[in-house]
Amino acid sequence: SLAGEGLQNETVKKVGRGFFKLNLLTDWTRFVQLTSFNIGKDIIRTNLKHINKAVKGGKALEGMSRGKLGRYKEELFDLGIDIEKGLKWTNTGSKIDDPFYDDILKGAGRFTNEVILNPSREKALKPIIQSNPKFDILFQFLGYPTAFSNTVLKNAARAVVRDPFT
Repeated sequence: SLAGEGLQNETVKKVGRGFFKLNLLTDWTRFVQLTSFNIGKDIIRTNLKHINKAVKGGKALEGMSRGKLGRYKEELFDLGIDIEKGLKWTNTGSKIDDPFYDDILKGAGRFTNEVILNPSREKALKPIIQSNPKFDILFQFLGYPTAFSNTVLKNAARAVVRDPFT
Protein backbone atom coordinates (compact mmCIF):
# COMPACT_ATOMS: atom_id res chain seq x y z
CA SER A 1 0.00 0.00 0.00
CA LEU A 2 2.97 2.32 0.40
CA ALA A 3 3.54 2.27 -3.34
CA GLY A 4 -0.11 2.94 -4.09
CA GLU A 5 -1.10 1.98 -7.61
CA GLY A 6 2.49 0.89 -8.30
CA LEU A 7 1.96 -2.49 -6.63
CA GLN A 8 1.14 -5.26 -9.06
CA ASN A 9 1.93 -8.36 -6.98
CA GLU A 10 -1.26 -9.88 -5.53
CA THR A 11 0.55 -11.29 -2.46
CA VAL A 12 1.99 -7.89 -1.56
CA LYS A 13 -1.47 -6.33 -2.01
CA LYS A 14 -2.96 -8.91 0.39
CA VAL A 15 -0.25 -8.21 2.97
CA GLY A 16 -0.90 -4.47 2.68
CA ARG A 17 -4.66 -4.91 3.11
CA GLY A 18 -4.05 -7.21 6.08
CA PHE A 19 -1.74 -4.66 7.71
CA PHE A 20 -4.35 -1.89 7.48
CA LYS A 21 -7.08 -4.19 8.78
CA LEU A 22 -4.86 -5.30 11.66
CA ASN A 23 -4.09 -1.76 12.82
CA LEU A 24 -7.80 -0.86 12.38
CA LEU A 25 -7.07 1.91 9.87
CA THR A 26 -9.50 0.39 7.36
CA ASP A 27 -12.29 0.28 9.95
CA TRP A 28 -11.48 3.78 11.17
CA THR A 29 -11.61 5.18 7.63
CA ARG A 30 -14.99 3.52 7.00
CA PHE A 31 -16.31 4.90 10.29
CA VAL A 32 -15.18 8.44 9.43
CA GLN A 33 -16.68 8.18 5.94
CA LEU A 34 -20.03 6.94 7.25
CA THR A 35 -20.12 9.61 9.95
CA SER A 36 -19.27 12.34 7.43
CA PHE A 37 -21.98 11.07 5.08
CA ASN A 38 -24.61 11.16 7.84
CA ILE A 39 -23.49 14.63 8.94
CA GLY A 40 -23.77 15.80 5.32
CA LYS A 41 -27.36 14.53 5.11
CA ASP A 42 -28.15 16.22 8.41
CA ILE A 43 -26.66 19.54 7.27
CA ILE A 44 -28.81 19.45 4.13
CA ARG A 45 -31.99 18.66 6.07
CA THR A 46 -31.29 21.26 8.75
CA ASN A 47 -30.46 24.00 6.25
CA LEU A 48 -33.63 23.26 4.27
CA LYS A 49 -35.69 23.42 7.47
CA HIS A 50 -34.17 26.79 8.43
CA ILE A 51 -34.76 28.22 4.97
CA ASN A 52 -38.30 26.80 4.89
CA LYS A 53 -39.05 28.40 8.26
CA ALA A 54 -37.74 31.76 7.00
CA VAL A 55 -39.73 31.52 3.77
CA LYS A 56 -42.89 30.71 5.72
CA GLY A 57 -42.06 33.69 7.92
CA GLY A 58 -42.26 35.98 4.90
CA LYS A 59 -38.65 36.27 3.69
CA ALA A 60 -38.06 35.73 -0.03
CA LEU A 61 -35.29 33.40 -1.20
CA GLU A 62 -33.66 36.17 -3.24
CA GLY A 63 -33.23 38.28 -0.10
CA MET A 64 -31.18 35.62 1.68
CA SER A 65 -27.77 36.74 0.53
CA ARG A 66 -26.48 37.76 3.96
CA GLY A 67 -26.36 36.34 7.44
CA LYS A 68 -27.22 32.83 8.53
CA LEU A 69 -29.80 32.22 5.84
CA GLY A 70 -27.31 33.20 3.17
CA ARG A 71 -24.82 30.76 4.64
CA TYR A 72 -27.44 27.98 4.62
CA LYS A 73 -28.23 28.74 1.00
CA GLU A 74 -24.54 28.79 0.04
CA GLU A 75 -23.83 25.49 1.84
CA LEU A 76 -26.69 23.86 -0.05
CA PHE A 77 -25.42 25.32 -3.32
CA ASP A 78 -21.92 23.94 -2.62
CA LEU A 79 -23.44 20.49 -2.08
CA GLY A 80 -25.41 20.68 -5.32
CA ILE A 81 -28.85 20.98 -3.71
CA ASP A 82 -31.65 22.80 -5.56
CA ILE A 83 -33.29 24.86 -2.81
CA GLU A 84 -36.68 25.10 -4.52
CA LYS A 85 -36.88 21.31 -4.91
CA GLY A 86 -35.60 20.92 -1.35
CA LEU A 87 -38.32 23.17 0.04
CA LYS A 88 -40.97 21.18 -1.82
CA TRP A 89 -39.47 17.97 -0.43
CA THR A 90 -39.48 19.42 3.09
CA ASN A 91 -43.09 20.56 2.77
CA THR A 92 -44.26 17.17 1.48
CA GLY A 93 -42.94 15.23 4.45
CA SER A 94 -39.24 14.65 3.69
CA LYS A 95 -39.77 11.09 2.46
CA ILE A 96 -36.83 8.92 1.46
CA ASP A 97 -38.76 7.37 -1.45
CA ASP A 98 -39.04 10.81 -3.09
CA PRO A 99 -36.72 11.30 -6.13
CA PHE A 100 -35.24 14.40 -4.44
CA TYR A 101 -33.74 12.15 -1.74
CA ASP A 102 -31.22 10.97 -4.37
CA ASP A 103 -30.02 14.58 -4.59
CA ILE A 104 -29.56 14.58 -0.81
CA LEU A 105 -27.49 11.39 -1.01
CA LYS A 106 -25.32 12.92 -3.74
CA GLY A 107 -24.90 16.10 -1.69
CA ALA A 108 -23.90 14.06 1.37
CA GLY A 109 -21.35 12.28 -0.81
CA ARG A 110 -19.93 15.64 -1.88
CA PHE A 111 -19.70 16.67 1.78
CA THR A 112 -17.85 13.44 2.59
CA ASN A 113 -15.36 14.12 -0.20
CA GLU A 114 -14.75 17.60 1.24
CA VAL A 115 -14.14 16.21 4.73
CA ILE A 116 -12.09 13.12 3.92
CA LEU A 117 -8.63 13.86 2.56
CA ASN A 118 -8.19 11.51 -0.36
CA PRO A 119 -4.70 11.98 -1.77
CA SER A 120 -5.28 9.71 -4.78
CA ARG A 121 -4.30 10.62 -8.32
CA GLU A 122 -7.94 10.50 -9.43
CA LYS A 123 -8.74 13.39 -7.08
CA ALA A 124 -5.86 15.43 -8.52
CA LEU A 125 -4.51 16.07 -5.05
CA LYS A 126 -1.06 14.53 -5.47
CA PRO A 127 2.02 16.63 -6.09
CA ILE A 128 3.54 16.39 -9.57
CA ILE A 129 6.60 14.51 -8.30
CA GLN A 130 4.33 11.56 -7.58
CA SER A 131 3.25 11.16 -11.18
CA ASN A 132 5.80 8.37 -11.58
CA PRO A 133 5.01 5.19 -9.58
CA LYS A 134 8.76 4.55 -9.12
CA PHE A 135 9.05 7.68 -6.96
CA ASP A 136 5.68 7.19 -5.29
CA ILE A 137 7.10 5.20 -2.38
CA LEU A 138 9.72 7.87 -1.64
CA PHE A 139 7.32 10.80 -1.65
CA GLN A 140 4.08 9.10 -0.62
CA PHE A 141 3.29 11.38 2.31
CA LEU A 142 3.50 14.54 0.18
CA GLY A 143 -0.03 13.75 -0.97
CA TYR A 144 -1.53 14.59 2.40
CA PRO A 145 -0.23 18.16 2.70
CA THR A 146 -1.27 18.73 -0.91
CA ALA A 147 -4.74 17.32 -0.23
CA PHE A 148 -4.95 19.37 2.96
CA SER A 149 -4.03 22.61 1.24
CA ASN A 150 -6.30 21.93 -1.75
CA THR A 151 -9.30 20.92 0.38
CA VAL A 152 -9.24 22.15 3.96
CA LEU A 153 -7.35 25.41 3.52
CA LYS A 154 -9.38 26.29 0.41
CA ASN A 155 -12.62 25.84 2.38
CA ALA A 156 -11.25 27.81 5.34
CA ALA A 157 -10.21 30.67 3.05
CA ARG A 158 -13.66 30.68 1.47
CA ALA A 159 -15.23 30.93 4.95
CA VAL A 160 -12.95 33.87 5.89
CA VAL A 161 -13.81 35.70 2.68
CA ARG A 162 -17.51 35.02 3.25
CA ASP A 163 -17.54 36.32 6.82
CA PRO A 164 -14.20 37.76 8.05
CA PHE A 165 -15.46 38.64 11.54
CA THR A 166 -16.44 35.16 12.79
